[in-house]
Amino acid sequence: MINRLAALPVIFLVSLPAAAGNYRPDNGCTLDYPQSVLKNGSFKLNKEKGSGSESIAPTRNIDLSVESGGCEYSTRTYRFSIVLTADENQTSGIEYVKAVELLAVLERRKELALDFSGARKALQSYMALVVEPKLGEQLYIRNDTENQFSEKVWIDADRGAEPTRIAVTLSSGPY
Repeated sequence: MINRLAALPVIFLVSLPAAAGNYRPDNGCTLDYPQSVLKNGSFKLNKEKGSGSESIAPTRNIDLSVESGGCEYSTRTYRFSIVLTADENQTSGIEYVKAVELLAVLERRKELALDFSGARKALQSYMALVVEPKLGEQLYIRNDTENQFSEKVWIDADRGAEPTRIAVTLSSGPY
C-alpha cells in the first residue's frame, strides 16, 4: 500500500528549551528572549512576538529553519526540507526515521553543541512500540511530576510538497 503522504517534502521540527532565568517584565514571561542556536549570523529576533528564527543548510541536500520561542513553556522547532527516494516515500512512518537521522546530523556539527539524545531515544522507542507511527503524538522525553516539569517531542510532516518537510518540535516547561 502506498503511503498517502508519499512524495511530499519532509519538514522536521524540534523544539528545545530556551535559556531560562531572565524574566521579561514587558510581557510577564518567565523566559528571556530566544537566542541563536545555529550561530551562523542569520538569527532574527521578533521582540513583539518573543520569537526568533534562523536557517542553515547542514548538508547540500538538507535545508533547515529553526523557530524558537516561549513564555512559560519553551519551544524550538526544527524544520527540515529533504528529498525522499521513491522507496522512502512508500514507507510508513518514514518521518520518524528521518527525524532521528536529521537530529543526528545536527549533533555531529560540533560548533553547534546540540544534544538531541533524549528526543532521539523517545522517537526510536515510539517507533519500536507501534506498527504505524502517527504524526503529532506528544512523546515524553522527561516527565517530572513532583516538580510539574516536562520535556516533550512530536513530529509533523508534509510529504505532499517538494521537497518533503519534516517538523520535529521540542517543548519544555513550565518555567
